[in-house]
Amino acid sequence: MSNSLLHAYDEGAVGTITIAIEQTENEVVISYADDGKGMSPEVKKKLFEPFFTTRRGSGGSGLGMHIVYNLVVFKMNGSIECSSDLGAGTKFVIRISSAVPDKG
Repeated sequence: MSNSLLHAYDEGAVGTITIAIEQTENEVVISYADDGKGMSPEVKKKLFEPFFTTRRGSGGSGLGMHIVYNLVVFKMNGSIECSSDLGAGTKFVIRISSAVPDKG
């Protein structure tokens, strides 16, 4: 959410953030979308790279989405997809297994 608030909307702009969670037999699907500015293809391509930020010097470290990616993919054995176009907002879809890992 903080990335949407920081990047997707100009100061004072009104927008909508939507979060949906669905559980199927095999997975949990989390969809997150905003109706903000969206991203250029160049920004979207680098989104999950460490230290990539469009707000250097304005409080952005460029680690947030890199951490999210690593948690989803490596800790939860899931996947994360991003779709975004300039002027059309951004959507993330996270898929993780609904199976509880065997700790034994």
